[in-house]
Amino acid sequence: MIITSGITVYSQETGDVLITHKKVADSTIIGVPDPDFVKVVKTNLQPLVGNGPSEALAQEFMKFCTENLSKIKCPNNLDFFLERPLQPAGKLYKRLIRDRCWSKRHRRIV
Repeated sequence: MIITSGITVYSQETGDVLITHKKVADSTIIGVPDPDFVKVVKTNLQPLVGNGPSEALAQEFMKFCTENLSKIKCPNNLDFFLERPLQPAGKLYKRLIRDRCWSKRHRRIV
């Protein structure tokens, strides 16, 4: 769960909406630090094969979110990844994704 501007956002809900888009293979939703809202929603998307990362595709995903989610639950920014970091058992290594987004912060907890 992500607390942004005093409102609880469940990452699963945002991810469930994004995965229904016809060009999304997978998505990971995390909270990243923000000076105004404590944390904001960020998504890391894996597009389906044949849909390379592009600004037009990012805009399409953001528009899809605003049409299907309330504004506070929509991602503030979006990154693409081609391969998901997986543990040997096949589980997503969400910490590696989070570390990449938090690497420029002097504190890991806000």
